[in-house]
Amino acid sequence: GQRLRPTTQVVPISVGESSQGRLEFSDRQADDGSFYDCYALNVTRGGNVSVRMDSAQFDAYLSLHEGPQCDGASLASDDDSGGGTSALITENLRPGSYSFRANSLSAAQEGDYSVSVTTRR
Repeated sequence: GQRLRPTTQVVPISVGESSQGRLEFSDRQADDGSFYDCYALNVTRGGNVSVRMDSAQFDAYLSLHEGPQCDGASLASDDDSGGGTSALITENLRPGSYSFRANSLSAAQEGDYSVSVTTRR
C-alpha cells in the first residue's frame, strides 16, 4: 500500500515508550508558524503521566490535548520545565485518548528531537 508521509500522520506512542522525530518544513504548522508532529497517546491506566521532549537543535515546546488528533482542548503546555530547553508536562490523566504536539517555541525551526512518555506509579 501507499505509505502516508510521516510528517502529517499521527504517530502512536504508549506510556513507557520513546520516539525520535524531526521537525521540518513539510510538517503540520501551528498558528504561530512553528512546525509540529502529532503523537496519539492512549492511556489505559489513570495516573500521573509525564511527556518529555528534548532537542539539541531548537527550543522544544509541548502541548497536551484531549482526543487523538492534536486539535482537541489543550490540557497543558510547557517550554522549559525539563531543564535547559527541554519541555516536560506531567498531568494526572484519566484513562482515555490524548495527543501531544512535539513543537518548537519559535517559528520555522527544523531539527531532530526525542520524546518520551513515562508514568509514576
